[in-house]
This record gives sequence, structure tokens and C-alpha cells, in this order.
Amino acid sequence: FSTDFTNALSYLNTHSKQFKQSAKAYGNQPQLLSTIVFPELMRYSNVKDILETSALELVYIESGSSAADFSIGRFQMKPSFAESIEEEVKSDAILNTNYKKLNFAEKNSKEQNRKERIARLQNLDWQLLYLNAFVSVCKIKFKNEKFESTEDSLSFYSSAYNTGFTKSSEEIRSNCLKCYFPY
Repeated sequence: FSTDFTNALSYLNTHSKQFKQSAKAYGNQPQLLSTIVFPELMRYSNVKDILETSALELVYIESGSSAADFSIGRFQMKPSFAESIEEEVKSDAILNTNYKKLNFAEKNSKEQNRKERIARLQNLDWQLLYLNAFVSVCKIKFKNEKFESTEDSLSFYSSAYNTGFTKSSEEIRSNCLKCYFPY
């Protein structure tokens, strides 16, 4: 196996307790969470992340995701992804109750919220919260989706994570068939 694969596996093993606790708290499977982010963990480079995102963070804080939308943190989440999750959580009573922590204080400015969102996306506990919220959103949004197997379900959720959960089921299914990662 490549060094990237080994490093990603090591990261999951080191943080397996956090994955398990987080998944249990929100009624999700830790294996589903780790499978969704595994390709991102393989691609992650701490040095590259810092070098590539420093300037983009400033542009995002000032002007939003339309001006700078970039992958950040180990799970390679984009600010627009987090914003979409936050909106979905706000618009659903059950999600809002379960993921209340994702809501920002109303007194905060947009810039303060963006700065806090960037900090969240660089923190494992927050990334796990967004990841669990993503799975919960998908369970609601795609509740009529039929899965032939566990592998089919994992493929669908992973594709929704990479393609965008705001896409249609058909678009996500189409992307399940494409190979984006070398492993």
C-alpha cells in the first residue's frame, strides 16, 4: 500500500474512539463515517493544507464561498459544504434539535461566522459533527433510495459527499460509477 493509504488508515485507527463516540451520539455507523472520508484522508497533507488555504481563508472570511471555496482540514470539507449543512439543519426541526450546535449566534456578523466556520473545519470534533449531520441530512433527503448492499450504500453516501448532497439521486448514482481516487 502507498504511504498515503497507510497514513489514512493510521489516522482512522488513532481516532477510532472519536469516530465511534460521535457516530453513536447521532445514531450513525462509525464505519460509514470513516468510509466517506477515507479518500480525503489519503489526499490530505498538513503542509499543503496550510500553504494552499491561508490566503483563501482571508478571502472567504471577507467575501464568502462565492469568492473562495476550498477544501480544508483532514476531511477536506469546503466552506460551502458546511454552509449547506447548516442551512439544512436550520430548515428541519429534528435536525435542528439534534445538531443545534451548528447554529451560529444571531449577534455574529457574517465575517465572524465565516472565521468560526474555518476554525470548525480544521477541528476533528467539529468535522465529525458536520459529517454526522451530512449523513443525517442524506438519510432524510434520500429516504426513498433503495440500496442493494452495504457496499452500494457506502458508495452512494461517499459519492454524495464528493459530488454534493444537494444534487439529485440520479446525479449521485451516476458519480458512483466514476473512479475519482486511485484506490
